[in-house]
Amino acid sequence: MSFSRLSIAVAGVGVVFGLVSIAALAAGASQPALVFGALAALHTLVAVAGSRSTLVAVIGGPLGLLEIALIAFWLLFVIGLSLGEGGLDLADLWFAPLNGYGALAVAGAIVAVALGMVVAAVRAIRGARATARSGG
Repeated sequence: MSFSRLSIAVAGVGVVFGLVSIAALAAGASQPALVFGALAALHTLVAVAGSRSTLVAVIGGPLGLLEIALIAFWLLFVIGLSLGEGGLDLADLWFAPLNGYGALAVAGAIVAVALGMVVAAVRAIRGARATARSGG
């Protein structure tokens, strides 16, 4: 079985979400553990399904859109907090836990993979429509 780069990236994000879920569970935070566990399971499902499957269109596309929206809202929240505290100081971002460069890098990677899931979903839908039109 061959996996595409997108499937590997989706699985990688799923593994990270799974590790976060385990860490949250170990810290006694059951609700975040459930949320990140569900995200890990959905990413694993999409990764195993492959980039051209209907499952990617049904789960991967909406999941990718949701993740992009959540990260956009998080970024707006962080910028709002920073501006409310007197301005956006990029020198302070290095060690900040909520909006540090590490968090921004992880968010960027998640958005890149989520965008890939959305593109794969659109391609899967177009492929299914073309197959239906050709009678295959």
